[in-house]
Amino acid sequence: MDPSEIDPKLLAFIPALAPPPGVRPNFKDPLSLETPLRVSVCLVMALMLVFVSLRVYTRLRITREFGAEDCKLLARPFDRTWSLTMDT
Repeated sequence: MDPSEIDPKLLAFIPALAPPPGVRPNFKDPLSLETPLRVSVCLVMALMLVFVSLRVYTRLRITREFGAEDCKLLARPFDRTWSLTMDT
């Protein structure tokens, strides 16, 4: 059978190879790493917020200098964060 003849919608349900011995395929409810990924991203963002807040506090209250690099530091985390997706 020529692979180009197969309906593209069916390819999501047809395995490429037979599973290893003792493994049962699960196409209806496959294992997903979405939850651990979301938790990891949230933890890293929270840590980033703590450290950036400490730096800003130090620059504003202790040294009383706030330069261009600090403005860049505040803008940088939001540069790419909003374009991330959780597509699996």
